[in-house]
Order: sequence, then C-alpha cells, then structure tokens
Amino acid sequence: MLNNQQIEKPDLKIGFIPIICSTPLIYAHSHGIFEKNGLSVELTKPAGWSGVKELLVYDYIDAAHMLSPMPLASNLGIDGKKAEIRLITIQNINGQAFTLSNKHQGVKNVQDMKGFTFGVPYRFSMHYYLLCYFLAANGLNPLKDVIIKEVVPPLMPYYLRKGILDGFLCADPYNQIPVHQNIGFIYILSRDIWYGHPCCSVATSQKFIDKNPNTYKVMLKSILEAEYILHNASVEERKEIAKEISAPYYIDQEDYIPVA
Repeated sequence: MLNNQQIEKPDLKIGFIPIICSTPLIYAHSHGIFEKNGLSVELTKPAGWSGVKELLVYDYIDAAHMLSPMPLASNLGIDGKKAEIRLITIQNINGQAFTLSNKHQGVKNVQDMKGFTFGVPYRFSMHYYLLCYFLAANGLNPLKDVIIKEVVPPLMPYYLRKGILDGFLCADPYNQIPVHQNIGFIYILSRDIWYGHPCCSVATSQKFIDKNPNTYKVMLKSILEAEYILHNASVEERKEIAKEISAPYYIDQEDYIPVA
C-alpha cells in the first residue's frame, strides 16, 4: 500500500451527478474508503452532464462521474473541446428504465409511440443509444418517427406531468418518482433491452494520470473497493445504503423506498 508521501495529490475534487449510478463514489466517500487510502475527496455536483464534462476537460476537477460514452466523445472531439479523457472504471450495469406518461397506458406496442417526444439525459449516453436501438428494433426510426430531447434528469418527472415529454429513458430515482406520484409507469427495464449494458463510469484526464500516477492508482483502488462491497451487499444492507445515499449531500431524496 502507498503511504501518504507517495501520493502526489491527496486532496481531490470529483464531480458527480446525483443519481443512483453514482453510488460507488458516494459509498467510497461516506464510508471513509478514500480517507483510509490516503485521499481527501470533495464531491461536487455540477449542473448536468455537460457541466461535469466541461469541468473535467478544463481541469477544474480531478475526476468525474460520467456516462460511459462521454470519454470517447471527448477523445474524438465530437462533444465540445477535444480532450484526452480516460474511462477508468464502469460504476454500474443495467439499472435504467424506459418510463411513459400514464396517458399512454393504452399503448399496445412500440409502433403506437410514433410522434412521441422522449427525453434522455445526454446525447452521448447509453440511454440515447438504448432508446434508439429499442425503437429501431421494434419498427420505428428514432431519427424520424419520434423526437428525442436532452433533458436534465431531475426535470424529467415534471416534464412528464406537464405533457412536455411522453416518456424518457434514464436512471433512478427519476423512474420511481413518476410511479410514486402516479403520473407515469415503467414500460420496460433497460436490462430487458440489453442485459448487462454498461451505464455510468468514472473518468479522469490522461494529464492527471501522467502527473499523478500513484494518486490515480489509489483513487481507482478506493472506487473498486466500494464497488466490491456494494456488489456483495445483502438485501438488508442495500436498504441501509439506499438511506445513506438519499442524504441531502448526495442524491437528496426524501423518499428512498422503491415503488416499482
């Protein structure tokens, strides 16, 4: 194990979006795993996926919770400034859902969704790709037969209630909220579109890795420790973890009880 003198940068800022996919980062922070391994980590909540990407690209933060396609898009220069962003670990697989407004309870098949407006968190996201694939596999052209908009996840339930969106594909808790509020229903889980699909990741810059190789190793080790613990948690332990990550500093949800 590295000692503190070998860690080039012990004080880190990591950006995250307050969704359940960020649980490994949250757990490593709340349970002192970062601290145990010699890191002092400040978790920050940028305003959406574009915000977290820009902060990392311009070196305002050291690492970031990102949608898994985002580092590739940054490397290709197709999502703003071209930058050497490296995906260092996948935080979760599966765990998303496609939710429709209750006014569409009568939908019998995907073809009935022609003309609908859907929300996804970001263009360069598994959510966008999964939605496009699901629609295309069931006979709709996702580029012509529907409208797909980028919407910040916390606004998705509100947009569903107001009729701005007919549905959306995103992470929890924003699928559970419409069900809980009786304004929407889960049409299909993402695992039933592509079982085992990657979703969110943790990323950093190649510059950070080159400058702080030991810090990088310790940061990655801490996140992987958290992922291992979460993966092996019992049902009762997961209920307690749900309470923890719902705290205001993290996901900030008063009601952590699953409803669907």
